[in-house]
Amino acid sequence: MRVIGAAYNFKGLEHPSGEPIFFFKNHRPDYVHIDPMSKNNRLKLPSYANSVWPEVEVAFHVGMDEENNPFILHYSVANDFTADFGPDCHYLLGKSFPGSFKISMVATSKAPRADAKMYCRINEELIQEDVVGNMIYNPQKLLDFLHSTVGLEKRDIITCGTPFHTKTPLKSGDIVSVFIEGLGGITNYCD
Repeated sequence: MRVIGAAYNFKGLEHPSGEPIFFFKNHRPDYVHIDPMSKNNRLKLPSYANSVWPEVEVAFHVGMDEENNPFILHYSVANDFTADFGPDCHYLLGKSFPGSFKISMVATSKAPRADAKMYCRINEELIQEDVVGNMIYNPQKLLDFLHSTVGLEKRDIITCGTPFHTKTPLKSGDIVSVFIEGLGGITNYCD
């Protein structure tokens, strides 16, 4: 089970209340390898989608203590792809097509600094740029909020939303790079 907390900054907020949007994803993440040709580094663009775009996100993995209280085990970089399946499509479907969630294998227990830069590039063109500190809810507050509302389990992965960006559609042959200072980066190839 994975939970997405989609609340980053008010400029790009998709929900007018300012509260996090959260929901469950129905597939495991693809852990991106150093080998650029690994199948996990590749994104098969669904032919039935109107468009697909990338989003850079801070992700954290949930651990549980002996009393079943959640804590942040470690942080990773995520590329959370979204598909547009048309106006009648539920948001969850656009976030859950096969292979739509890529996450770095390299992780750290140290939280990224508030001034840590994060960006997303398509074919070296910058499409997203911000700093980690512009989140509405920092990772710990997001963890507490989600645990008190939906409950969490060990090994859950939570992403912290994404900075404002134009939804730049991907095409076959595109190379997508996401990076967060202190956490590293990943590169994905579109087929």
